[in-house]
Amino acid sequence: MSNHPRVLAIAASNSFKLLLDCGLYFFNDDDDNDNDEDLTCEKEVPIRIKNYIENVVVHYSDNVFQSHFRSVGEKFDMGKSSLSVSFFRIINLIIMNASNVIIWPHGEELERQKELFFHMASIPNVIGAVDGTLIPIKAPKEDPEVYVTRKCNYAITLQAITNAELKFTDVFVGYPGSVSDTRIFRNSDIYVNIMKNEKFYFPNDEHILGDKAYPPLTWCVEPYINRGRLTEAQKNFNFNISRTRQTVERSFALFFGRFRRFKYLDMSRTDFIPSTVLAACILHNLCLKNKSNVNVNDYIEEGMNFLRDQRTECLNPARESSEDHCRTDGKLKRDTMCELYNA
Repeated sequence: MSNHPRVLAIAASNSFKLLLDCGLYFFNDDDDNDNDEDLTCEKEVPIRIKNYIENVVVHYSDNVFQSHFRSVGEKFDMGKSSLSVSFFRIINLIIMNASNVIIWPHGEELERQKELFFHMASIPNVIGAVDGTLIPIKAPKEDPEVYVTRKCNYAITLQAITNAELKFTDVFVGYPGSVSDTRIFRNSDIYVNIMKNEKFYFPNDEHILGDKAYPPLTWCVEPYINRGRLTEAQKNFNFNISRTRQTVERSFALFFGRFRRFKYLDMSRTDFIPSTVLAACILHNLCLKNKSNVNVNDYIEEGMNFLRDQRTECLNPARESSEDHCRTDGKLKRDTMCELYNA
């Protein structure tokens, strides 16, 4: 266990992302029952490198570290159960800082985001875009049927609101893959908090953009449902909402491209999966803040391929429209925006 403080020190550096990546590559709770000390003559003992951090890691550049930091157990003289304990500790340490990294825009930052979003497609007062994505997982031991998606795979849903620079400004994760985006949204902490104090989040009639799965609200603007009767103005409005909302899809693409293990998260502790995903979302923001020395566009391109497969082959029931036929304040606001946009 003497290596653990040094591992935590690495986690505190610009290599946050790499440490989590290592844990996801080599950690699986099925191995927790292994006893590292209970070795028999039939069990092969791995050859482990002593003092690997002191003698080797300290000399790595960021790029070399990213390329070679993989075989954790052998290189750090740690068994699987010790590694799992360290993994849990690091995840908990990371999520303790969630409120300092995943931040809703206020004041000058809110105004800056409105300007950045406006430059995308001239839609005013936008400060974020919301969407959900599926994190594929192995079949949970309890109630596995509720996690089944339309593709007959198992997954949990990550709901996120992102800003114009691909950072997450709110994250809500843990609902099973069979649950609709609409239901998840209405049960999320951000929805409940906004409904209690809308002015705190949207002081000057700002809003976020959703797709057709999200309810039309004064603070959540969705596109018109195309049933073959849309006006040219409504089609134009929809097109530019889509252009502006691309930031949330690009954020998810960057997330999956950077943290490839979330394309299929092989963990047996289903109860710990939300914390692991949240930690990765925090690292996502930290990497963007620190402008890590990587080609972000390469990550996005790789992640986009994964998201296209997810959208076309594994449609979440949430993709269905949540819109009813009654007139609401949200629909009236959308109509007003549409008229002004096409004036």
